[in-house]
Amino acid sequence: MEELEAIGLKNGLASMKVSVVPGTMDSADKAIKGTKLKLEFVDEHGNIDPNYELVPGYRYQIKAKIKPSRKAYEKYLATGYKNTGEAKTDLSDVYTWKPDKYVGKEAELNTSSRQMGWFSNDGAKVYYKPKTPVPSDRESQRPGKKPGEKEKVYQKPVLQVHPGTLVLKKRFNGLQGNNQAILAAAKNISLKVYQEKVINGVASGQQQELGTYRFYTEASRNTASPVLESYAKMQGTGNNTIYSIEIPNLMPGDNYYVEEILGTPDEEYSANNKNYIFQNWSIENGAVEANITKAGKAVKVMKATMKMGKANGQAQNTEISFSNNYQEENKQVLRIEKRVRGEMADSRKQFAFRIHLYNKKGSSITQAEFDRLKDYYFDANTRAKVQFTPAKTTGGKTADSFLSFTLAHGESLAFNLPENFQYIVGENPDGYMPYIDKTRSTVTPALKGADAQGFRMTEKTKLMKKVVSGQVKEELISFPE
Repeated sequence: MEELEAIGLKNGLASMKVSVVPGTMDSADKAIKGTKLKLEFVDEHGNIDPNYELVPGYRYQIKAKIKPSRKAYEKYLATGYKNTGEAKTDLSDVYTWKPDKYVGKEAELNTSSRQMGWFSNDGAKVYYKPKTPVPSDRESQRPGKKPGEKEKVYQKPVLQVHPGTLVLKKRFNGLQGNNQAILAAAKNISLKVYQEKVINGVASGQQQELGTYRFYTEASRNTASPVLESYAKMQGTGNNTIYSIEIPNLMPGDNYYVEEILGTPDEEYSANNKNYIFQNWSIENGAVEANITKAGKAVKVMKATMKMGKANGQAQNTEISFSNNYQEENKQVLRIEKRVRGEMADSRKQFAFRIHLYNKKGSSITQAEFDRLKDYYFDANTRAKVQFTPAKTTGGKTADSFLSFTLAHGESLAFNLPENFQYIVGENPDGYMPYIDKTRSTVTPALKGADAQGFRMTEKTKLMKKVVSGQVKEELISFPE
């Protein structure tokens, strides 16, 4: 209960005094019950006047702002409202006359009379002794009542609770307004929401998971036409794209935490021959960065305190705006060249080559990673010439994946790759004597002996980024015979 006030004037002096008589804790409901408001009349000196007489033409009232308890919110969220406000419990229908500021706002003010809600009290009575008793006056039931005392029972009003709504708004920075990349990123994001437990009215520091939310449905997100979840929205295009999720019916005053989970391996997104790498997320407004503990590990989250869903007659949300930040991945070109020499050399012969590629984690690339390279990195000539063989495990041993292609004298093939890749490359000399031309090659990894398939491969080598006059220069390995 807040802002308790008694209003009553007589000869320009305050004539009423209101006080609170505390209730007791109900052990079953864990709520205080039986609280009473006590109204007494005073004389011009401020002393209690048991013989005070109401003055005709004056209005006497108690104003008390009732704050719903946590129990009221929990009950509403579990069952909805169960009470209906009795008639004449709104300012809009108690008096014919209303102050100017309320005129025209009858519908807005009608929140109790015949409306669903929770009763704000168990009852209200006034005890009095009329100068001229009438038969309709109800006999007082108050213990210790005075002779001739009567009572009036007032109607019971209701109040409504206004649970909060959490709105999560997501932007994408660094994708250069690329709608295809933004869609790819949005499809792979999920947001896990936690609520901090409140024990005996105090935030406990313990979190309970409320649920996981996505922008696109799980069934459709990997299809050509993904469908937004019913609680999700998308507006704008390019750099102005905003995705949002609304989660209603949350507890005002409680702390909520949001964890972002990225579903794409290595958090890479490709589109229009560009590849982007996730860097981090950052909060724009509405929350602070925090850590919670999951399975013994600290997890970075966004923390916000829930607002009441309605204030001063206006709906309000608790809104968190945050961005995912990406950086375009730099590329490096590895070119493999074939040359033959000697009087008996066959300049038309196609020599078989293989190249093993390893991602930034040092793992042999998968089919999905090859597809990404093929679609967003390789040029048309390379796409047409290479064939992919996935990794294979035989007898407990795993052979790494590789790309195979052929080159004749004077031909070369360019591999546009992420700069942090590693590679092993070599050829099947087929009776020729292969080596790496150190005069033409910009990198010269050592060649190993022939493997079981007759290929002579280099040692594993990391792509070397070379920049000349601001331009990235390609790496060349020339295989003469």
